[in-house]
Amino acid sequence: MKKQIFMTSFILLFSQVSYGATWVEMPSYPQKTAPIKVFIDIDSVEKHYFNNYNKKNFYLTAWIKHIMPYSRMLGNGQSYNQTRIFTYVDCSNKKLTRDEIVGYTNLERLVAHETFSISKKSSYTWERVVPDTVGDADLNAICIAYDKKVQFGLIK
Repeated sequence: MKKQIFMTSFILLFSQVSYGATWVEMPSYPQKTAPIKVFIDIDSVEKHYFNNYNKKNFYLTAWIKHIMPYSRMLGNGQSYNQTRIFTYVDCSNKKLTRDEIVGYTNLERLVAHETFSISKKSSYTWERVVPDTVGDADLNAICIAYDKKVQFGLIK
């Protein structure tokens, strides 16, 4: 319930046209050491239809940002503690995939960038979301944001 009230207030607050990202913090993903902060760019949430164009069979896309309380090392010796991930979710089948991941230092310096080829015909080959994981937090953030945008007429 808190999650829905939180999302509703932020969507209403930032529902005007904007040209930059509107990052809204979602409930953090708990880890044994420290939580990963999860943000969603409300402005980037969009609905798309799979290739069969069945109006009941759609997926959502959005940018997700993770801020980790610790740095992760890359193979080249550089480290990052933030990621921005372009994420595709199928809310009804609880599946997701990603086609772009960008890593940043805590000073917002780009240190990693990777893109992937994904299927947009269906979510059959996408990852099944495991409960209580970062993927679960990402899926829920995007699905809740979409529902709220529909509720307030900001998206069809």
